[in-house]
Amino acid sequence: MRIGAIALPIVLVACLLEQSCVTAVIDHVAFQVSAPETTAAQEAASEIMMIPLRDGRKVEVRYVQAARANPRTCTVILFNGIGGSLSDWVHVQAKLYQHGISSVAFNYGDATEIGQPRGKSRLRDVERVTNVMIEKIKARNGSAATYFLLGHSLGGAVVLQAYQNLNTTNCAGVILCNPFSSLKAWSIYHHHLPNALGFVMPTYYDNVRNIKRIPKPLLIVTSHADTVNPSEEALEVYQAAHEPRSIRMFDRPKHNDIFRDNSDEYWQPILAFIKQTAQD
Repeated sequence: MRIGAIALPIVLVACLLEQSCVTAVIDHVAFQVSAPETTAAQEAASEIMMIPLRDGRKVEVRYVQAARANPRTCTVILFNGIGGSLSDWVHVQAKLYQHGISSVAFNYGDATEIGQPRGKSRLRDVERVTNVMIEKIKARNGSAATYFLLGHSLGGAVVLQAYQNLNTTNCAGVILCNPFSSLKAWSIYHHHLPNALGFVMPTYYDNVRNIKRIPKPLLIVTSHADTVNPSEEALEVYQAAHEPRSIRMFDRPKHNDIFRDNSDEYWQPILAFIKQTAQD
């Protein structure tokens, strides 16, 4: 009996330490920063900022301000998927600018991490950068200025996991593009983790669980042609969400077609959601 009383706390502590180690590894993979691709010149004037982190690293941010900024100007904060970078959003930011919408894209780490197999950031670093940018949005457009959180793929999971630690007073809505149901389900689906070992994966980046604590209007955009994050998993997230919620399922767009310069069909429901929600 005494042995059990001693062993049980040891086992529990070991499990907690293991979960902490697992979440650290997940973040180091999630927050890789890819090398920038050569892209066409951005149509909209952009401003590059460097946001310092607590450990001395600096995160590069691209801020594109809509031409006619005012307190009702919407700003979209863009969150990358695994291995993404702010360069992925060039065409997206130009498209938003054309529709009178400001936007912010940022790397998950500093320049020394570009192209490395492991990032150095943790979720708290992403939360810090996001909150700094929210304050800059208010400073530019007024304290009543609204913004949207848009995450692509794992970026959507980052949005939902970080949400409770963000300044969301002026958040008008959340947009998830090609989300998965949970990182555990995704790992099992892609055979990165045997089903029998699912217990080692913490409830981290679990979209079905985390969406339940989001009180803001929600739009999910997904596609039956997405072979990375199946549309069935996006539907699970949608079904777990609170109203008001909406989902748009396409047949043709692939996982990363959101970034293409000819992605008008994909962006039509997103632009409509932003404009309609901002007016409500």
